[in-house]
Amino acid sequence: MWIGGASPVQLAQFVPGRDAWDALGIHATAAMETGLSFDMGYRCVATTKLNVEYDRQLASFQPTLVWGQLEGAPGLVREAVSKGYASMQYMMDCVYDAATVRSTALLGTKFVGLSQYIADRIGKDAGGKAKVVYPIFDFDPGDRDLSTDNRETGYVLMINPHPLKGIETFLGFAALLPNVNFRLQQSWPMHLADVKGLSNRLADFPNVDFQRAVPDMRPVYRGASALVVPSVWEEGFGMVVPEAQAAGVPVIASRRGGLPESVGGGGVLVDEYQDAASWARIIEELLHSRDFYSNLRTAGWSSVERPQFSESAVVKSFLRGIAS
Repeated sequence: MWIGGASPVQLAQFVPGRDAWDALGIHATAAMETGLSFDMGYRCVATTKLNVEYDRQLASFQPTLVWGQLEGAPGLVREAVSKGYASMQYMMDCVYDAATVRSTALLGTKFVGLSQYIADRIGKDAGGKAKVVYPIFDFDPGDRDLSTDNRETGYVLMINPHPLKGIETFLGFAALLPNVNFRLQQSWPMHLADVKGLSNRLADFPNVDFQRAVPDMRPVYRGASALVVPSVWEEGFGMVVPEAQAAGVPVIASRRGGLPESVGGGGVLVDEYQDAASWARIIEELLHSRDFYSNLRTAGWSSVERPQFSESAVVKSFLRGIAS
């Protein structure tokens, strides 16, 4: 089973009759005192009182293994260990306290990284070797037949307009390329004040369109001419990269964190990732060169099909990890 914290706003999204969620196989099943139970092919609990519900579910479910990830995971896995359960912590980025990692490892918790980059970092901080379990992403080779060459008609896409994701750099190269259409696509939750602030800033950018979050990103990718990932922090992996590559969308990304790992040979990495002019030059070259564009689309499909990213390989990595 899965349990996670959620705000009342997030819980409101998972209500019976929401066709968009039902179409993705996410079905609300029961309201609870502290949240909501729903089904994704396995039992899930989303709650506004994570610690309370976590204790309750540990007692009733009695898991063989507790797998923690994201915010609050160190405390949750420590509690699991104190109650005699084996535990693993999945590290999805490089924002963590090294001392906490080391002390948690000493309790017996095993660490798993979203990428080799993270596993190497965690391994050094935890004093051992961390496992790697890549994310599973949907890729059907038949999707190639649905993808189109949007070099001349699509928009240059950035997902998640957040400072850590490079929004300032994005606005810099968008200003340098007034004849190129851009789209900012929300991903992380945004407060209303942040949405209004961004909308006010975009009043000076007639070539930039902002879209709120959607449950299905496939139509968004299908309309893109390229994906830009100008992250300034150390990305753990960059899930948007293989998603775009699978849709036949060329990728330009910062050479930061795990992004070189996710991009592979299927994109362009920017060394001067905070220099807007560097991004503008690459975008212009990509959109003006039919051969360059076509080659990157093909390279992206090859990148997605790397053996270590196959569903069977990821499942084997996961099973090896929990067996250890």
